[in-house]
Amino acid sequence: MSDLTVRLEGKELEEYIKKRFPKENTMNKPNFPLLEHADHNITQEQLDWVNRHPEISKLPDGEFMIKVLEMPFFLDDARCALYGPSVGDPTVENHETFLKIRGNRAGPSRMIDKPTRPARRLVVIGIKGEKAKTIYGTRGSRATPLEAWDAEKEEQTFEEIKRCRDFWNHHALSSQE
Repeated sequence: MSDLTVRLEGKELEEYIKKRFPKENTMNKPNFPLLEHADHNITQEQLDWVNRHPEISKLPDGEFMIKVLEMPFFLDDARCALYGPSVGDPTVENHETFLKIRGNRAGPSRMIDKPTRPARRLVVIGIKGEKAKTIYGTRGSRATPLEAWDAEKEEQTFEEIKRCRDFWNHHALSSQE
């Protein structure tokens, strides 16, 4: 250790974390009072951290946002269900996949029979001060595009629907919890 390094353990470490990352949102209201899709195994601690994240807190209420946030060391890993090139894997071939409607979604997802994997980033998509559409773990650096059926339902442009189709032709989601 250098002369400038201080090693904190036990109570000292807990006190440092409490001071550096306070549990209370200074504005006393969460960034996202509602979470629409709560089926991505996000822990309460991870959700609390997102709800008081300073970068999100600075946004005006009502602003739509998509952010990829690196979680601090003291939070448990999130789970990443994505397989494919955007998370460092080879293209997922059709013979490896099957279609399944997940939860209450309106269309099927391209699935692969592989486990979820640990992730240190969270994707947060929502309207600040209103609701998080979704929060999920990722190993990638960008949010995944909508599934093609979802992009069509939301009346996205032809180019955006094509981009979504192209992405999901190379990627799949874990079918395992």
